[in-house]
Amino acid sequence: GEFVEFPPYSPECYADPSVGVNPDAADDCTEGTVQDFIPFQRVVDAVLAAGDPAFATVDDIDRIDVRPDKRVHKVRSRNGFAEIQVDAVTGEILSQGNVRRSDLIESIHDGSFFGGWMHDWVMPLVSIALLFLIGSGFWLWIEPMVRRARRRRRARNSAT
Repeated sequence: GEFVEFPPYSPECYADPSVGVNPDAADDCTEGTVQDFIPFQRVVDAVLAAGDPAFATVDDIDRIDVRPDKRVHKVRSRNGFAEIQVDAVTGEILSQGNVRRSDLIESIHDGSFFGGWMHDWVMPLVSIALLFLIGSGFWLWIEPMVRRARRRRRARNSAT
């Protein structure tokens, strides 16, 4: 693959969204290329040094999302859906204390919010029940048509 070449850093980057890679967002033209990204260990060190209680130890880190187009590492916590964003080139903390509401909504949707047993046992049963309801509803809808067609066929056969 090819590396994306980013525009050079300029102070306008922080105020003017039209400057940088993404015309819809400011703050996306940190100086450096993908080759200049800091190693993940420095990202982890920066997150742990930030002092956020959701990131007390390395075990609190759920995942690190890399956004090369924005030169950002989004570090997600296992605790409370917290997120810290780290500049991928400098290692500077860009935002802290964010709550990932989309992850909260997703965990409610898939049942994991209520516990692993809900996600692993109850949700598959719910999906099987839903498939059963769809199938039985389809049969209740089509069965009268099948019955009428059989009656017409019998009436035709007995008339001849």
